[in-house]
Amino acid sequence: MSRPEQMSRFFQDENLRQLQEKLKIGDGLIDVIDLGENQHSTILAWLFDPREGHAQGEAIVRDFLMHVADSASKRWGSKSTRGDASQGFARNWSVERLQSSGLSACFVATEFAETKANRLDLMIVDPVNRFLIAVENKLGPNFRVDQLKRYRDYVVALQKKSPWLKSFQLGFVALSRNFDADDEDGLSDPLKKELEHWVPISYDWLKASAQRAELHLQRGNEGARLVQEYCRRQTGWESPIERECSQLVGKIWRDHPQAAAEVCAMGRRPQKFWLLGKVALGEAGNSAQLFAAQNQAVVLALLEGKGFAAVRQMLSHDPQYDPTHVRRGRTWIDVMPRSADQFYDPDSYFPVYLSAQRLDDSRSRVRLVFVPGYMPSEKQAAKLRAVLAQELPHIAQREKRSVRRITLKDSIPNDQLASYMAEKESLFSKLINENLPPPD
Repeated sequence: MSRPEQMSRFFQDENLRQLQEKLKIGDGLIDVIDLGENQHSTILAWLFDPREGHAQGEAIVRDFLMHVADSASKRWGSKSTRGDASQGFARNWSVERLQSSGLSACFVATEFAETKANRLDLMIVDPVNRFLIAVENKLGPNFRVDQLKRYRDYVVALQKKSPWLKSFQLGFVALSRNFDADDEDGLSDPLKKELEHWVPISYDWLKASAQRAELHLQRGNEGARLVQEYCRRQTGWESPIERECSQLVGKIWRDHPQAAAEVCAMGRRPQKFWLLGKVALGEAGNSAQLFAAQNQAVVLALLEGKGFAAVRQMLSHDPQYDPTHVRRGRTWIDVMPRSADQFYDPDSYFPVYLSAQRLDDSRSRVRLVFVPGYMPSEKQAAKLRAVLAQELPHIAQREKRSVRRITLKDSIPNDQLASYMAEKESLFSKLINENLPPPD
């Protein structure tokens, strides 16, 4: 089929028409803004302020603090001491206490500093409950030990010289969008030591805020729209409309791979490339690139689904593979090895699976995730852990963690993702089947 014929079929596809219409439902404000760390901190400060116009009151700052308390409890447990600031905060402010406490007096300072060297991203202050939480916010997992220690020393010194802060409980939070506790195994010893004074967390706590904002929108509260839009963009959470869009994107890549690639050729800013003529026009390329310039939301959706759609397509060609063993969202896809089906409860989630997380338009990260709590019994969980350890020795460590995530590929091109996921699915399926064959 010629390129013009491929583009003609693409433009007439009912899935494309539906995708265009569904993408109009959201305002998409966050989609067209490139946010740096300072802008993220400013938006977080707005979300944390109970008096702002997002109509969520103190609910979002409570989501954050409860996640901090829960993460600290899992991190230190009974080993925490009141002598360390963050561990002491976690002991004094449990999830249960935060749930039942009023936080309406909270206020937030951004880019707080007396000197340029000690510029903290966020400081959450509650003058009634008398605590101060210092937050270092990073978009990537690039915490620096000297920076964290300098900030911590500065806040401790600030408390000592400020009479009104002396009775405050301090806490330190290292916030990184894609942080995972299992990543700490690869950090330097000095950084691990410094992080013992901090509670490192990801942006996952925003999912609860996104779900609440979605309910507010359904009740006609338009003040929650920006909250929902921001929270969903920073996490893997999807609204029902977005799940439908993800499914449509997958069908488009399945049915029109070459045409979709043509449309995506100019990347996330097709208008700029079209105006500057940075992509040569010709035959079908002319209509594809003009369509891209006129339909940026479609381009962004297709770019985000690239790679993930190919994973599902490649697995669907295997007659022995069950399509219900694949779950996907806008920025992620999870695939359970077929031989793990013997442990899988459809009312729960996959006990072991390959998880690909989109990093940007061209790259993804792939991990193996093991969740012992989703296994039928502790005995079977221990057996499966031992089997997985034959291929991934690190999974045998930290047995008390409720979830283990082992990085298989820290960064892989999206056009190689499908073949890599299929290869690893086959490897782990064979490993499980040979060592833990299903009962007859």
